[in-house]
Amino acid sequence: MALARALARRPEVILLDEPFSSLDASLRTTVREEVSALLRRQGATTVLVTHDQEEALSLADSVAVLRDGVIVQQGTPAELYTRPSTSASQASSAPPTFSRPASTMSGRTRCSAG
Repeated sequence: MALARALARRPEVILLDEPFSSLDASLRTTVREEVSALLRRQGATTVLVTHDQEEALSLADSVAVLRDGVIVQQGTPAELYTRPSTSASQASSAPPTFSRPASTMSGRTRCSAG
């Protein structure tokens, strides 16, 4: 319900902080797929904070791996999965993710919404 209210305003950026963590496994997958499709149709940049590697890699267009608040690797899910650059990238916990392409310059990540 909260997500529907937020999307009704057509925001440019949405922050989802562990939105699926309290759902059981079968419901989590279904809701995750439905929310992902809805957000893509909406066209809003979405920052998804998660510790679930499967969630991060299945939802994101771009993934940023943070270690102690610093981005240690960024790329597509396929790039991070096949070529992790650090032991932090290889860890089982997943990073915050972005549903639109983002770039990093001088330690700051920017996406199409700013």
